[in-house]
Amino acid sequence: MKRHSVVRQFLIVLVAVGAVTSMNAQSSSKVPTLTRASVEKNPVEAGQEAKITAIVASIGPGEAVPSGEVEFTDGSTSLGSVTLQKSEAGLTATLSISTLSVGPHPITARYVGDATFAGSVAQPEMQFVVAKP
Repeated sequence: MKRHSVVRQFLIVLVAVGAVTSMNAQSSSKVPTLTRASVEKNPVEAGQEAKITAIVASIGPGEAVPSGEVEFTDGSTSLGSVTLQKSEAGLTATLSISTLSVGPHPITARYVGDATFAGSVAQPEMQFVVAKP
C-alpha cells in the first residue's frame, strides 16, 4: 500500500472519531501534520501509572517522516516532553505518569514540529484518577 493511501485512511479514521482539532501549518513551506492522543486505561487509581500516547502523522506528500518531540499538558500544567519513536502504530510518543491527583485531567498532546514539519495539537483526552479503595 502506498504511503499516501495509508495517511489518507488514517485521516479519515481520525476525522470520523473527532480527533482533528489543529493542523497548524506554521508556514507555507512546512508539511502539515496531524496529532491524535489516547489514554491507555481509564480510570486509574491515585499513584497508579497512567499512559498517554500521541500518534503523529504527516499529511503531505513524500517519504520524509516527522521527528522531534511531543509536549504533554494537563490543562495549562506541563507534564513533560517525549521524543517521537517509530512503532507498529506509526510515529508515537508515550508519556507515563503516576503523580496525577484524584479527579479529571484534560491531557493535551502537542507535536512541536521540526525543520520540515509543522506542529499540530490533539484534542484533549480525559484521564480520570480515582482514590484507592
